[in-house]
Amino acid sequence: MKVARTDGGQDKDWLTSREAARRLDIATRDLYDLIDRGALAAYHVEGDLVLRPDDVAAYRRRPPA
Repeated sequence: MKVARTDGGQDKDWLTSREAARRLDIATRDLYDLIDRGALAAYHVEGDLVLRPDDVAAYRRRPPA
């Protein structure tokens, strides 16, 4: 998903919650739990919940708890 930046910069790629869950190999509901706990940042853009690919990749690289 591409979202236009309001600061005049180039478009930035974002992941939908479904895409992010797929990259983390977890259920979408589990992704929402991570977001609710503050373990993963998400943003509302034009009514959609989106995540930065870099944030998802960083979470994936974290050692297991």
